Amino acid sequence: MIENCVLSLANFMIATPQVLEMRALLRRTDTKYLVPANLIENALVFLEAHYFILCAGEHRVATYETLYFDTMDFSHYHAHRRGVRFRSKIRIRHYVERSLSFLEIKKKVSGSESSKNRIEIKYRNNNFTDCNAAFISENLPDYRQLKPVLWTNFNRITLLSKSKNERVTIDFNLKFEGNGKFNFSNAAVVEIKQAPTDPLSPAIMCMKSLNQRPVSFSKYCTAVTFLHPHIPKNNFLPVIKKLVRMTA
Repeated sequence: MIENCVLSLANFMIATPQVLEMRALLRRTDTKYLVPANLIENALVFLEAHYFILCAGEHRVATYETLYFDTMDFSHYHAHRRGVRFRSKIRIRHYVERSLSFLEIKKKVSGSESSKNRIEIKYRNNNFTDCNAAFISENLPDYRQLKPVLWTNFNRITLLSKSKNERVTIDFNLKFEGNGKFNFSNAAVVEIKQAPTDPLSPAIMCMKSLNQRPVSFSKYCTAVTFLHPHIPKNNFLPVIKKLVRMTA
């Protein structure tokens, strides 16, 4: 799958810094799909005419390594599980090809709308510094209770629309690590990020043509359910079962 996708990516025009700046989308609506990895090559052929590709340095496929933080009782996980309207995820993400690391806070604002704030930190630093704590304290009241709980690692293809305020990410080779290890090489997560929402987006039409429907999917919450099986997870069972079927 990876080799065929890399060949398909060679046909995409590269996004310029100006296009990237216009497609930052730190506040946006997200639509997610959990799809079999063997459909991605066909999707890329469809999307080529409508999107630029964003390179990570000289690479068209990027490597992301993400450390998530939560409280001892997984309060941020449970807020998502219970559908709390305003909730947050806290992570340190390493962008390997660019040798960059960021402390990121992603907040659910309302419905499918989310926002993301981040600050750059020393590359490969996995600890909060005083400066980091000051940043978090402005956004989260419980920052002193946070501890590292798990890793999610994956490869990402990022596409930027040629004509709309939209970006598309395709994540594959998904791995969860923490209290154990799980690999999901046969599944991919497609996320369409927009402002405003456009149901006629080429990416959304592409997913429809491949008979794929939107799902509620969180890498962090899914990782928690696999790495900590004793934790309640009823709301996530449909996605868990779909992911297991893909990897069977």
